[in-house]
Amino acid sequence: MKKGEKIMDKLQNQKENKAGLLEDMLSFIRYTPNREADILAFMEKYQKADHEERPVILEHLRCCMDGKEYPNPYAGSYHYTPEDVSLMGKILDDYIDDS
Repeated sequence: MKKGEKIMDKLQNQKENKAGLLEDMLSFIRYTPNREADILAFMEKYQKADHEERPVILEHLRCCMDGKEYPNPYAGSYHYTPEDVSLMGKILDDYIDDS
């Protein structure tokens, strides 16, 4: 493999990694309920919560377990917006293009 081909392969790999990273970031913002994952999320949230916050988390966990309506267990866990993800994509594109 020639040096130019190696560089092109490396750039292509970086672009694929960038796409995966941005999709992961957006997946938290575009929440889709998934009972099994949400049960685990509520349990982790419960473990990390202060004592006075735990009863409400348990109520949400119970609703999730019983198939009733419950809030997004990831709400408040991320501190960025879709616009932030878009900006991150632009920054990564500029970095890759400059490489």
